[in-house]
Amino acid sequence: MKRTILILGVFLLSSFSIYAQQNLDFSGAQGIISPQVHEDNTVTFRLDAPKAQEVLLQGDWMPAEGWTPGRAAMKKDEKGIWTYTTSALRSDMFMYNFSGWRQDC
Repeated sequence: MKRTILILGVFLLSSFSIYAQQNLDFSGAQGIISPQVHEDNTVTFRLDAPKAQEVLLQGDWMPAEGWTPGRAAMKKDEKGIWTYTTSALRSDMFMYNFSGWRQDC
């Protein structure tokens, strides 16, 4: 009985740690940080899409437009990194995604 509980406990702990692992890049390239939470509770989102013509950020903290989720246009820098910084957000868990972009080949 104790062995079964121990095995079950180890299994549960290992299954939780799978989802909590950091996304590692072993290529040695410098990656972008996104999302980046600042001390003033603003958040900066970044997306590396140098060939994109437009990128929109959708987030559940943004006011919806009828049935359409709230969204904001991101700005592209000279390296092709798209950026958007929010106003101060309350501490919570938010959903977001990038939309409206495509890479022209």
